[in-house]
Amino acid sequence: MIGNAKRGLVSGLAVAATGALALVPVEPLAAGHTGDRELISPQTLECGRSPRPFDFHKGMAGRVAILAGSESYAGAAVLAASGALRGGAGLVTLFVPMSARAVIAAKCPPEVIVRGYDDPREVLESRFDALVIGCGLGEMGDPTAEGILEVISNSRVPTVVDADALNLIASRGKTGILTDNHVLTPHPGEFARLAPDLRDLPREDAARQFADRTPATLLLKGSRTIVTRKGEPLRCNSTGSPGMASGGQGDLLAGVIGARLAIGDSPTDAAALGAWLCGRSAEIALNERHLSEESLLPGDVLHFLGAAYRDWQNSRR
Repeated sequence: MIGNAKRGLVSGLAVAATGALALVPVEPLAAGHTGDRELISPQTLECGRSPRPFDFHKGMAGRVAILAGSESYAGAAVLAASGALRGGAGLVTLFVPMSARAVIAAKCPPEVIVRGYDDPREVLESRFDALVIGCGLGEMGDPTAEGILEVISNSRVPTVVDADALNLIASRGKTGILTDNHVLTPHPGEFARLAPDLRDLPREDAARQFADRTPATLLLKGSRTIVTRKGEPLRCNSTGSPGMASGGQGDLLAGVIGARLAIGDSPTDAAALGAWLCGRSAEIALNERHLSEESLLPGDVLHFLGAAYRDWQNSRR
């Protein structure tokens, strides 16, 4: 594609008939007009391109808090924390229910700080630069649910809202608490619960209409993941694989986006780069490990995030 993305090629309906997409920039032709859709690629995003200065330290990389996990879904919390680490966060603190702390701490990388909570609102007492909330929270009683909603509403830092936190917002009819600090990362089922009246629309139209209702950034997962917010074009991801259709991939993505938010990316840039990195990492894993799409795991994507970052940075030079 020359200059701008062709609408048909980035449509979810065309993904099965479209090969790899690349953008060839032609600045004089593209200047002044971006259209209503953009391809997420190294040519269209400025973030994540500069090397770290030599005196860079963990405080500059950002602190990510993650409110996630339960006794039944310990792995979701671990994957989100691991994604934040590999995504570049300087410090990752994982807040989990006290009843699940021991099992989750045993599974976590040693670099992750694991704290148990009795009340989820305890996370608001800590200092951090970005928050990820929802991965693997599972079913919860009313006191915990009210605490989760209060954390989402009162967070003053960029916040990724994923999985069970999205379901909670949908079931309680609380989309009104969302602000421009929030990044929503629903899969199609979660999105249908958030906006049941949009379920029969084409994905692109549904995403645009939902974005008009809320100031939050929307990342709508799918074969051609869409990132958008009110007044901005639809950004359509150019990377990924059907092998990513497995549990845990979204938890990993939420952590990566949290890391990008913590370092200072805008919500839309963080979501777009996170989607690109995870998709590209899956492509590299399939090639380097000679895996089939059926055997690809979130751990494989995690392992090659560094290589995906390198591809992103090299493509900008």
